[in-house]
Amino acid sequence: MAELLEKKIKQLDRQIGRTQSAEEKLLESIPGIGPLFSSVIATEIDGITRFNSAAKLAAYAGVVPTTHASGGRVFNGRLLWQCNKWLRWALVEASWSAIQFSSYFGGIYRNARARGKNKNVAITVVAHRMAKIIWLLLNEQRPYTETLPDRSADGVTAAPRRKPALAFAS
Repeated sequence: MAELLEKKIKQLDRQIGRTQSAEEKLLESIPGIGPLFSSVIATEIDGITRFNSAAKLAAYAGVVPTTHASGGRVFNGRLLWQCNKWLRWALVEASWSAIQFSSYFGGIYRNARARGKNKNVAITVVAHRMAKIIWLLLNEQRPYTETLPDRSADGVTAAPRRKPALAFAS
């Protein structure tokens, strides 16, 4: 019985793989985005050519704060409420997974937390960055790679690491 179920699961996985679009396969290269989220994101974006910039995609997804300006000062407020709720949900949920498996997205999250942001605001920062990356990948039709640039080819060497400061013993 268990073997029959496993065969059926493998067969269904192959069927899902065949029905995926090229956009969905590109989206799955991003950490945290699997078959479900790639389908939701690709469906809700409905063609990346609709968006002239990454900022417009992020605003459509609702992962940017509202802004209020008065007297020459700009104040950031809550997230946009007029947005594509399904796209926002998919980006935020994928971001929770991405911070666990990607050093890049995890670093963005930890940096936001270190600046005093609560966990929900910090994960929205990650979702915002993910929306920008999605726009870039779909426009350039290339998969996501998480590699550091090779600076040795430019003649730039890494700065020597500093020793940690020693605490005073009392």
